[in-house]
Amino acid sequence: MKKIVAILLAAVLAVTLCISMSATAFAASSIKITASVSPGSLTGAGTVSVKVTVQNGSDGEINDVTVEFPDGDSENIGSIAAGESGTRSDSAWHVSEDMLDTDLIFSASFTDEDGDTQTIKTNPLTISKEDSKAAASASASASEDSVESGERVTFTFSLKNEGNVTLEDASLTSPDSGQFSDSQLHKTFTLEPGETKILKWTVSLKESVDISPVFTYTADGEEHTAKADRVSVTVDGAEPSASQDEDSLEVVASADKTQVSAGDTVSFEVTVRNHGSADLENLKVTDGDGNEVDFTGDRLDAGSAAKGTLELTVQETSDFVFTAKAEDEDGNTVEAKSEPIEVTVDAVDLTTALTMDVSFIPEISQAGPVDFTFKVKNNSGQELKNIVISEATLGTIATIESMTAAEQDITQQIQVAQTTSYVFTISGELPDGTKLQSQTQQPATVTVKQAAGGMGTMLILFVVIIAAIIAVAIALAVLIHKNKKAGYTAFGKRRDCREVPQRPRQEPTRNRPAERSYGQQRPPQVHQQPRQQKRQMPREQIEPRRQQPRQKQQRQPVDKKNTRYSDRNKF
Repeated sequence: MKKIVAILLAAVLAVTLCISMSATAFAASSIKITASVSPGSLTGAGTVSVKVTVQNGSDGEINDVTVEFPDGDSENIGSIAAGESGTRSDSAWHVSEDMLDTDLIFSASFTDEDGDTQTIKTNPLTISKEDSKAAASASASASEDSVESGERVTFTFSLKNEGNVTLEDASLTSPDSGQFSDSQLHKTFTLEPGETKILKWTVSLKESVDISPVFTYTADGEEHTAKADRVSVTVDGAEPSASQDEDSLEVVASADKTQVSAGDTVSFEVTVRNHGSADLENLKVTDGDGNEVDFTGDRLDAGSAAKGTLELTVQETSDFVFTAKAEDEDGNTVEAKSEPIEVTVDAVDLTTALTMDVSFIPEISQAGPVDFTFKVKNNSGQELKNIVISEATLGTIATIESMTAAEQDITQQIQVAQTTSYVFTISGELPDGTKLQSQTQQPATVTVKQAAGGMGTMLILFVVIIAAIIAVAIALAVLIHKNKKAGYTAFGKRRDCREVPQRPRQEPTRNRPAERSYGQQRPPQVHQQPRQQKRQMPREQIEPRRQQPRQKQQRQPVDKKNTRYSDRNKF
């Protein structure tokens, strides 16, 4: 009986433990953590921008949320209410050399509404190590194209680091003009990737000048040069060889939109007017990157105008300036520039740049393949690369090498053996290498009816068996208790080892023969002794007391006189 009770208690404890563990696991799975880093690659140790978001998808508040970075640095961001999210950001997180090309995992620990401490982790992120690239662009301009002798002109020279390594010992080494001192020309500076250095000098001009600026710099131990376009300034009405009075040629540019998202296409319309008296030919109009505006012809007669168009895909906020060049009948070059057109690109929201919706059949009759359709959404407006759809238990499900469209559907079959919940993850990269990652908001649960029914039947059968065992145990306990009170053992034997007396078996009564005399005594019945058991304890034999057989009382003879019965009625 005690063993049965122990087994029952163990079974109840196991079931309770399974239910509690399942509930805890489900609560933890509804709380998600995502991380993004920018840029996604470095040439060596450096800094990146990091953003970690904890999304509370549970029904209760989570407290004491602590976000930890891969280098062990942690920060407590407080509590997060149900349905809300918390964020930890660092715009200058230091990445050491040995952290490149390795899996970086961000984690968050918190206390749930039951007081239990839970920990969640992101999928691994990687900051790749790329090869060094030294690149720079130079530009130059003057505040005036034509001045009187002795007037002051401001010259502006700039150098932009467009590579991924630091430019060292950079300096302006040319123009070869007596207008600038050696100290101004050879003053060195350093440029980090993406930085721009601007130099300005204001000088008094007495003669026309043509300036061809040249910058020199060192990158990765090697010397490089960057040349800017020539700048010409006319003094006392003299025409420089590469300049023309702006009244002779006019360039007007416009854009169909100036506020766009990254990856949007902007259409520019450029109008060139010839205000001079001479015809121009070999007309060519380009933007700052050398993209050429499309015109129907290359000739521009005196007093006429021409229109051209150019479509560009814009990835970042930029100023667009269009330069028109043409030649007169003497071969002299005429040049003019448009006013800058600023096109602003909205910043990309890294948390929504790449998302995914999942559709599937939520309930099937039996285990087997289920079609999952993943609708991948590119909300960045840019080309996304290396897109991967994955799941923690299934691994990589599908990949997209490159995606420029806003949406794309992918259908994959997944074998479902039992009722299962899936949380899918999608990751990708922006053109600048920034990593993107997001997860489905709700678990995708596929219910297998057969499996659920089988489990229900097994549970019912288990309960019935346990109930039967309990009933048998109770009946056995009652029987044992009764036997003990009556002086018997659990199996019906007497405790004093005496044999249970047997009742004599009576023969059935039979009709006596008619010819037997009325007063004859019935002989005593011989009772068959019960078969002795094989093993009996010795006992004392007691001889029963012999008694005389009882005599049946005889009836007095009936006086036949004075009777009304005849002989045939005497019995």
